[in-house]
Amino acid sequence: MQTPTPSSTSRALREHQPLVQCITNYVSIDIAANVLNISDASSAVVHGAREAGEFANIASAVVVNIGTPSPPWGDGMLAAVAAAGERAGERAEGAGSLRWRLLDALSTLPPEACA
Repeated sequence: MQTPTPSSTSRALREHQPLVQCITNYVSIDIAANVLNISDASSAVVHGAREAGEFANIASAVVVNIGTPSPPWGDGMLAAVAAAGERAGERAEGAGSLRWRLLDALSTLPPEACA
């Protein structure tokens, strides 16, 4: 497999226009959404515990940035990661650096899904 280039990544985003569920923190929530939007992806900030898991099942990708953990958003993160982890080929990039910040969300993924 070849390493993606900025050009090939940009082309793939324009062609596929993925829907990306973005669960982040107050500081970077608008930045993450805007970067996705200007990259021809569609962002959706769906972090509520009642809907995050369901939405993760229809999203092309789920991005979780723990930031400063908060209980209300943590429940949504857990639901989204659990739902996304059920799909084949999902990976949690950079997972495990600070286990307590992961709110045990990664316990829902098999070990081979964590890079």
